[in-house]
Amino acid sequence: MPYMLYIGNKRYSSWSMRPWVLLRALDIPFQERLQIFEPGMAQPQFAAFSPSSKVPCLHHVRSLDDGQNPVVVWDSLSIVEHLADVHAGVWPGVDRPAARAFARSAAAEMHSGFAAIRDECSMNVALRLESGVAPGPALQKDLDRLTALFVHGLATFGGPWLAGAEFTAADAFYAPVASRVKTYGLRLGDGLAREYVDRLFDHPAVREWVEAGIRETAREPMHEEDCLRGRKLLRDLSAEASQ
Repeated sequence: MPYMLYIGNKRYSSWSMRPWVLLRALDIPFQERLQIFEPGMAQPQFAAFSPSSKVPCLHHVRSLDDGQNPVVVWDSLSIVEHLADVHAGVWPGVDRPAARAFARSAAAEMHSGFAAIRDECSMNVALRLESGVAPGPALQKDLDRLTALFVHGLATFGGPWLAGAEFTAADAFYAPVASRVKTYGLRLGDGLAREYVDRLFDHPAVREWVEAGIRETAREPMHEEDCLRGRKLLRDLSAEASQ
C-alpha cells in the first residue's frame, strides 16, 4: 500500500479528517497511523514523521526501491494536491473548469478562513451541546458565508455535492463543518445548505470517521473544556456507546 497517513485523534482532529475522508471516499487504499495528542497539545515527537511536527502528514512510497525514502507531504491542502497529481476525481475534471475552480477555491477558503467557527466551536465529534444563546456577530458571519458558499455550489453545479455529481476534495474539506453543525446545533440560513450538511454528515466516509472518534478513549482535557464554555451538555455519544 503506497500511502501512509499520519493523523490525530479522530475525536478532535479536523485537519486530519479532511484527507482521510477524501481517501476513503475515492477508495484510494492507505494505511493510517493514529497519533494521540498528549495533554498540552505540543507534540515534538511528531517530528519523527512530520517536518512541521503536526498532523496530518502523508508518506507516499512510489516504489519498492523507494521504501526508505517516501515522498513526505504535510498540511491537508498540500496532501490533497499531491493526491490530485496521482489520482482522478480529487477535483472536478479539466473538462469542467468552472466547477474545478470553484472546488479549489472553496477548499482553500476553508483552509485559510472561518476563524470564528474554529475558535468558538472546537471540533468534538462525540458531544451534542446547546449554547442557549444566539451566535455572536463573528460566528454568525461565518455561518452566513457557509450558507452562501454551499448554496452557490449546489445551485450552480446541480449537486448533490458542492461541485456537482461527484464527491471531491471540496466536500471533504467541509466534513468537519458538518460535524460542528451537529455538535453545537448550529443553523445555516437556507434549506438547501442545511440539506447539504445533513447529506455530507451521512456520507459513509464521514460517518466512519465520526463513529471511530466516538469510540476513542483518549481525552485532551483542555480541548474538552474548550468545547463546553458554559454550554449545556445534551448528549455524550462516547458514554452512550460504552454502555
